[in-house]
Amino acid sequence: MLTTTTVFSRCKPKQKAEIIYLLQTILNEKVGMIGDGANDCSAIKQADIGISFTKTDASYSSPFSYSESSLECVIKVLAEGRCTLSNMIEVFKNYLTMNMLKFVGASILILELSHLSNFQITFQNYLQIVPFFLMLSLCKPLNDLTPYRQITNMMGIENFFSVLGLIIISSGQILTSYFYLRSQSWYIQNTEIPQDDQFIQQGQAIGIIFLSTTLAFDFILFSLYLSYPIKQRIYQNYILFAALSAIFIYMFFAFLLPEQSGQSFLDLDKEAVSHKKFMLIQLIIALCFGLGMILYEDFIVKRYLGPCKKSPSTLKKTNSQMKQISKEQN
Repeated sequence: MLTTTTVFSRCKPKQKAEIIYLLQTILNEKVGMIGDGANDCSAIKQADIGISFTKTDASYSSPFSYSESSLECVIKVLAEGRCTLSNMIEVFKNYLTMNMLKFVGASILILELSHLSNFQITFQNYLQIVPFFLMLSLCKPLNDLTPYRQITNMMGIENFFSVLGLIIISSGQILTSYFYLRSQSWYIQNTEIPQDDQFIQQGQAIGIIFLSTTLAFDFILFSLYLSYPIKQRIYQNYILFAALSAIFIYMFFAFLLPEQSGQSFLDLDKEAVSHKKFMLIQLIIALCFGLGMILYEDFIVKRYLGPCKKSPSTLKKTNSQMKQISKEQN
């Protein structure tokens, strides 16, 4: 009866809650309930999504209360939920990818008997990564729902290949930058630990690894950002887009004009950054691999595994058709 019935009428409050319970347990469905009266309270409480109106009795048991008496609140609640879930998954994927990239960089620097300086670690963690994650929460959903069932499994195959691919590409960037540094005639490798038994915090490899990973973090966040069909474009999150652009522009100048961009407080090696052609090639390496991350995420993961299995134009066309059908029915 559950699979063939469209409308249940003349139901008692207990029966409403029982119908929702059966849909949840037998058919394993996510159920939303919207009501305005006291007889809807038990059903609203049982549902996965309970919605009511502010001026009604059911608002006391409803997780979501709408100030107006319109069913448009259902679309708003679902859109906000999709956007919030998308932000959570993006933070999860960014966190995994960036920390694996940190591990690769730290492993390389162990060969140099060194590690990033205290300021470099602070810059990446508290001036770049943490603010980026906070700014992601400012992303807003689309005004309309799209005909797409969102990916909700953080450990699903789509997210697995997304994280794995970006880890491989970004690690390739760091390794390429490092081995290109080693190929230089002026390169000097650290082979001895100082007498205080502390790893070195300044060296040719440290500055290059720092610049490469910092720029890679920008590309990782940009490529993992999911806009249509879940939320607005990244440039519509003005604070996040401005921060990303500022870091990108600053790192661009740090590669090409290190002396004017704070070489001393960034703890960059004077010998390494003094070679303009070498630094230009390092920037090109970072940009090429960054472009590879974006292309991999947009044209492979999102297109064939994720929310863009259909092209954005196809999804928009389907969405407009659904709106037209809704108008004709009304």
